[in-house]
Amino acid sequence: MALMEMTGRPRVWLHRYLPAEAVGLLATVIGTLLALEWSGSVLLAALVGTWAESLGFYSVIFWRDLRRRGGLSWRSLRATFTAMLVEFGPAELFDSLVVGPAVLALALVIFPSPLFGTIIGKLAADAIFYLLTITSYELLNRR
Repeated sequence: MALMEMTGRPRVWLHRYLPAEAVGLLATVIGTLLALEWSGSVLLAALVGTWAESLGFYSVIFWRDLRRRGGLSWRSLRATFTAMLVEFGPAELFDSLVVGPAVLALALVIFPSPLFGTIIGKLAADAIFYLLTITSYELLNRR
């Protein structure tokens, strides 16, 4: 990709992912802290937080993409679901089953504040997730 084309890409990525990330962060914090409070298990809290983030994040992406494709119809549902699988599938599997829970659990153990550990763990896992996701997104858009 030419340098001139790359300069606007971060703005595109922010527009696409930032609203979903805001909901994902809120879901992560709520899920992690509630699971930690109820179970006392860092591992369970990390799993719940990671999966809560996925639910919040993908809900926003799904509804925005579905609206962009014309709303609720079988064709737009199928197209939205397929595009999301291509864009997020590999990164999400890796993130939700391995990286997200591991990094979040580690941050919960390292940092004395569960809230701070949750936020740092989520952001660290997101860095790995976005390396894969943005690559998929750009490849999908070139297609």
